[in-house]
Amino acid sequence: MIPNPHESLVDVSNQLFELIVDELGVNTAYVARRDDNVMTVLNSHNKTEEIVPSDVVVNYEDSNCKLVLENPDQVRSVSNLFTDVETKDRTVTEQFQVKAFLGVSLTRKNGQPFGTLCVMDRGEKKFLE
Repeated sequence: MIPNPHESLVDVSNQLFELIVDELGVNTAYVARRDDNVMTVLNSHNKTEEIVPSDVVVNYEDSNCKLVLENPDQVRSVSNLFTDVETKDRTVTEQFQVKAFLGVSLTRKNGQPFGTLCVMDRGEKKFLE
């Protein structure tokens, strides 16, 4: 039987997610890909409770990933999504019920945007440099 070439990528991403979650003290890490009008979670890791399932799809305009991808610095953090002016009224804030969010953009080799690597937690959190 020929092994799935993507299995090893998923295994590696799961290991990286575990390191990121532990290092940042958050519950969830995930990678999302931007398609025309949606963000699709390709893989996620939820430490103690499932916040973001793998393969969930969110409308791009309502996603927090939009704030990352359209930020000139290509990074965005919010300590409390429920009180932040840009995120408090988003459907996705209510859907996932998390406060802390940090996202960085991911690009392809050719420099074109791919998506985001994000972390989330139910508790409020300030992410430092």
